[in-house]
Amino acid sequence: MLAYLRVPMILRAGDQTEQVFGELTGGDYFSVLELRPALGRLFAAHESSPVAVLNHEFWLRRFGGDREIIGRSLRIGNGIFTVIGVAPPGFRGVVVDWVEQPSLWVPLSHNRDAVPAFREFDILSTWTMESYQVVARMRRGATLREAEGEVAGFVARMRVDRPERFLAYSQDQAEYRDAPLVAFRTIQTRFWPGHRGSLLSFLGLLGSVAILILLISCFNVANLVLARATNRGTEFAVRLSLGAGRGRLMRQLLAENLILSGLGSIAGLVVADWTSTFLAGFGRVSYVPLAVGSRVDIRVLAIAATASIIVGVLLALFAARFAARGDLNTALKAGTGTAGLRRLRTGRALVFAQVSVSVVLLVGAGLFVRTLRNAQSTDVTLRSEQVLVANVDLGSAGYDERRGGLFYAQLLERLRAVPGVLDAALVFVVPLGGRRGGTNIVLDGQSRPIQVGFNIVTPGYFHTIGIPFVRGRDLADTDRAGGAAVAAINEEMARRLFQGRDPIGSRFLLQWKPAAVVEIVGIVKDGKFRDYRSSPEPTVYVPLAQRYAMQMNLEARAAGNAANIVASIRREVAMLDKNMPLLGIRTLKAHFDNALSQERLSASLLACLAALALIIAAIGIHGMLAYSVARRTREIGIRMALGAETRSVAFDVLGGMLRLVGAGLVAGMLASLFLARLVAKLLYGLSPLDPLVFCGSILVMILVAFLAAFVPAIRASRVNPAIALRCE
Repeated sequence: MLAYLRVPMILRAGDQTEQVFGELTGGDYFSVLELRPALGRLFAAHESSPVAVLNHEFWLRRFGGDREIIGRSLRIGNGIFTVIGVAPPGFRGVVVDWVEQPSLWVPLSHNRDAVPAFREFDILSTWTMESYQVVARMRRGATLREAEGEVAGFVARMRVDRPERFLAYSQDQAEYRDAPLVAFRTIQTRFWPGHRGSLLSFLGLLGSVAILILLISCFNVANLVLARATNRGTEFAVRLSLGAGRGRLMRQLLAENLILSGLGSIAGLVVADWTSTFLAGFGRVSYVPLAVGSRVDIRVLAIAATASIIVGVLLALFAARFAARGDLNTALKAGTGTAGLRRLRTGRALVFAQVSVSVVLLVGAGLFVRTLRNAQSTDVTLRSEQVLVANVDLGSAGYDERRGGLFYAQLLERLRAVPGVLDAALVFVVPLGGRRGGTNIVLDGQSRPIQVGFNIVTPGYFHTIGIPFVRGRDLADTDRAGGAAVAAINEEMARRLFQGRDPIGSRFLLQWKPAAVVEIVGIVKDGKFRDYRSSPEPTVYVPLAQRYAMQMNLEARAAGNAANIVASIRREVAMLDKNMPLLGIRTLKAHFDNALSQERLSASLLACLAALALIIAAIGIHGMLAYSVARRTREIGIRMALGAETRSVAFDVLGGMLRLVGAGLVAGMLASLFLARLVAKLLYGLSPLDPLVFCGSILVMILVAFLAAFVPAIRASRVNPAIALRCE
């Protein structure tokens, strides 16, 4: 068995300082996984020296693949670690869907040097340390269920030996307290089990949309191929009458369609390259930080080429079968008359299919656009684009609590005096970043601990980001170390734990070390904490002066554009300590946008693809009606010669279109009602059967169809009877 812990680390190499993610592991980590180094060596079974193994991709990117890296010393956190090896190419850790892949591995025994924050508690022996991930290699011949039963026995003994740990979860968190143990094969945990379902649903959605777009395109191209085959009916009849075999005719059409498919594929690859770059710009495309490559994968290219060939062959067979049908004598005498009628019936069927699929995509786009808008509305921050966020890590810079507290105070004082900065504050956990601070509290008069959210802030934090107080007072500069311990709580904690009683002035035992009795002085408005989909949870906010943290996030509100104060913040930090790393500078809006990457991607991509589907459907409707009007020129001429008004002719063409589109709308809506339920768990704040989305999709489809049919209808109304009947 092995255990590992993935955490952020500060790496200093040369003049560059950066934050990376690394894993603290036991010495048997690589041996249990049976990995071999790409360079140097990996950890020994009982590795106790301060050494590090680099990720292969990180080695190439950060050190240019320098083979002399072996034996070189790197400063990680507050420790000096010697590089002993490079992991094999492609290895990104056991689980690939966390915040980032690990850039390096260091022994767990040196956790306090690599991660200074761990100096506050011993992660090797602290029973409440719940962040380890455990992997085991099964004995040969053993089954997964046998291994699961064996480990379940360990848990059962833990419940007897350590009952207080399991009682730490409140009744509201029974799903954690009573959670059964489930074992997974590592291939199933490449995407973490808790995230796997939503990720596969998301990827399945994108794949389904791609197939729908392909179908719409095929319907439209089939319509064009059909029209071309109809117009060439006399040509095909002449070829066949002169002795050309039907196989020869099929080979000709096959060659023509494959050439067109190939040209279309080349154009598609250009668009695919642009699209890949567009997708890569979204960064984290889901709560699971799945990286999207900016280059088209060779396997994807092969699939696209195969699909193109198959489509070309099927369309050629379709056109050849249509062109070769019927009697040659009739075809030579009547031109394309009978073929034209068949073409109209088939064309209407293809347009019907296009409209149906387009409606499905319109509904999908509408659902995800509304999901994005609903998710964005969960941000309670006032004008988040004006707030700048940066990480300040005093632990990696060697600060103790006394020096760190002085640095924080001086930094805020200097920043508040900078022109263009309205206010500044510090916060331990920035909401909606995927992280959750948590601790246990014991309410006054009770004995059972309750798990709540936990955050550390400086006075003025809520004012800086624009979260209003509901009742009571804000944390103040007078709430200092050595004074009465105070805290602010959110509305959810007041509602759930105090059940109608006024919590102001109430006390509870805060078990975050060192434990202390804390008085509630204020209640702030609820906001999302870990991510926007999670329900608000009871949350406690304590002042930094009374709960020191070595790593905090600086938040500064600008009077205007937040980019204008970046240089000033860097300058003020450097004036206090030129070696202080200031990491991850971004606006609070960019931070929240990153948390909504999947929703932004889904809404943007589906909206673009739905627009593309509408354009293709409009072309199909226009082409079918234009052909229909051309076929009916003689009929329209006779009607107009007998006194039909131009308005009635135009309405007749539009009426036929509306009947066809109406049938497609009904079929598309029925399909959407079924398919919308399949993506319900990807939506937020609305029903999968949202009436606004469905009604809006109907209106948009009717409007597009009307615009596509407008020109053919006008052309029909302007037919000159004398010209139309001249051939008679």
